Amino acid sequence: MKTLIQLRNEDFVRCCIDIFRNDCATGAIRPLDTVIERALARQPLCHYLDYDSVSAKLHRIGRRGLEAEVSSPLFRAMWQELAEQVTETRRRRGRLNHAQALTFVLTFKRPSRFYISPDTAKRLLRPHITYSLTNKLSAIQ
Repeated sequence: MKTLIQLRNEDFVRCCIDIFRNDCATGAIRPLDTVIERALARQPLCHYLDYDSVSAKLHRIGRRGLEAEVSSPLFRAMWQELAEQVTETRRRRGRLNHAQALTFVLTFKRPSRFYISPDTAKRLLRPHITYSLTNKLSAIQ
């Protein structure tokens, strides 16, 4: 069985491949960094996080503060968005307690973007990208 991180990574790679395919169909050629940037900005299918670890982390963030609990700016943004989604769900659906709101968010809400660093994104894509200089040269000649 695949882990949530493996599923997230596959979703991200699929987004990149979709961008490459669309670019090929239109004749556009973009640098890899631009493709990665566009894919990271796409909305993933879900949060790819499990209830127990998210619940524990949000409680620690509530006690210690976001900056004390999360050092990376990228992951701070991710946890901030997740906490805001839980708060908003509780506000809109007043009957839900924190656990119910968190379950709702993890089941039905999506993050605004992939929270993957550009370096990790390149590492994930590396096995899926090949470039043949001989094919390019033969096409030019």
